[in-house]
Amino acid sequence: MASCSYIPLELPLAAGLPGKRLFFTTSPSGSADSLLPRDSCPYSRALMRKYEPFDIQAIAGSCDAMRRAYDAVRYWDLARHVLYVDVPRTEDDGSVGYFAHVLRQTAADIGAAHPGREIGEESLGLACEAMNMMRAAVSKAAASMERGALPSSLVSKATLDVNELMSDISRWGDGWNRDEGFTIEARDGLAGAAAAKIDRLIAGGASVHGIRPCGCGHRRARLQGHTPG
Repeated sequence: MASCSYIPLELPLAAGLPGKRLFFTTSPSGSADSLLPRDSCPYSRALMRKYEPFDIQAIAGSCDAMRRAYDAVRYWDLARHVLYVDVPRTEDDGSVGYFAHVLRQTAADIGAAHPGREIGEESLGLACEAMNMMRAAVSKAAASMERGALPSSLVSKATLDVNELMSDISRWGDGWNRDEGFTIEARDGLAGAAAAKIDRLIAGGASVHGIRPCGCGHRRARLQGHTPG
């Protein structure tokens, strides 16, 4: 599980592990006030919860609040495996090289947390392809929103649904032998499931907005209570 987009989900996927970004819709268990100051950012406070023993919690050091969250998760033993992913503060060649080193170390740490899940180059390449295909699917929903054919609430829902899809292997990876790393079958299964979900969402959103395909394949507005003049 990754705290933000600075941590590429390609890494756990390439290791044969499900992964997702942490979006919180419920309050943390217990009182976060005893773990982090009350004026800490809501997201860092939401991280204050007990995680499952098999979870790998990766926290990006993108700001001071997230660094304190990392310290608290470790100190209070909220996660068995918690990784700190440092984020450079500048944009230059040195920073790019440094961040590449950080991500390589993160990949090694994932393998250490789950022996036998070392990240191979081929698996990583396929995981990158899968994630790019999923981003293209979500971008398709965003483009529909920009055209006024899909409400923003549905695009947000699509993002959350696709994120949850990644961690639910039963919905896309039944044929995936994870001992082999991330395979072509896993790439196609994950990307295909995400694309199908987005396509269904766009089709349903168009109907909600009163837009339907006409016989020639173009779309036309359906005006309730009016007839063409």
